Amino acid sequence: MRPTWFLPLLLLAAVAVLGHAAGPAPVVVAGDDAPALHRDLVYATADGTPLTLHLARPAGARGPLPTVLLLHGGGWTRGRKEQLEGLALFLAREGFLAATAAYRLAPRHPWPAQIQDCRAAVRWLRGPAGAAHGVDPGRIAALGFSAGGHLALLLATLDPPDGLEAEGADPAVSSKVQTAVSFFGPTDMERLPQVGAGGDLREAVGTAALATLLGPAFRADPSSMSPVRYLDGGDPPMLLFQGTRDPLVPAAQAQLFLDRMTEVGVRGKAVLVAGAGHGFLEPELGDSVEATLRWLDRHLRPDRYRSRVPEILRR
Repeated sequence: MRPTWFLPLLLLAAVAVLGHAAGPAPVVVAGDDAPALHRDLVYATADGTPLTLHLARPAGARGPLPTVLLLHGGGWTRGRKEQLEGLALFLAREGFLAATAAYRLAPRHPWPAQIQDCRAAVRWLRGPAGAAHGVDPGRIAALGFSAGGHLALLLATLDPPDGLEAEGADPAVSSKVQTAVSFFGPTDMERLPQVGAGGDLREAVGTAALATLLGPAFRADPSSMSPVRYLDGGDPPMLLFQGTRDPLVPAAQAQLFLDRMTEVGVRGKAVLVAGAGHGFLEPELGDSVEATLRWLDRHLRPDRYRSRVPEILRR
């Protein structure tokens, strides 16, 4: 039997791992058809600190354009928006506006600062500043990795009565996205500490470790951080990718979210990658990106979505 201090150490180690499992590395883009990358645009100010995002825009594109908000991983305590700069440029080459946003990190900024910032980023994209860059306010997706995947799911499930709003947030501008894509993001924070087999002691120690990282609001109500808590029939379609041997976010997290989606009638799917851990390599990464592009086409630009069903059923 492992000592009681094992799980806190595992969770703290996970923070370091998640900081490096946040998605594809940045790439260099050059040439006449290169996307325009607008760096460090201020989307909000919190605690006296400007919050910024990078915005990649397709070369020669005319708005309004479907837009994808990218959210980095890092266990809510670390990570940088620059980790997803390469993915933003890739999506811009595919015809999307793509923003990769910074958000405040715990424990210096306890929960729910992280989701408050992400909601502010959506409102900025949906408002006049976003319109000036060509954002279509009715076609915004959130896509994230690990902790960023968790935040992306919250952007798809939170409604005004659910709270978790920053002081001064404009209720007239919705922070809800039209679809979300989560790569190995947790969905039920109360069950997340249940790593592998173990009893009540391990679960209690794990919850205490998370509470130390995330702060008093999480300690008072861990489920307030769970996307599964907010799922209802009015939520948009969501896509989840999850490895079956993920030691940090068990595959059961995706399954229970899918079960709840089924109960309330929300469209979506979970793609389980057999044997994968926390993060994918080739060929699964390439397959996941292709599936994501197809998903974004289907839900943000259906005029570009091409079904192969008529060909399959042709007699």
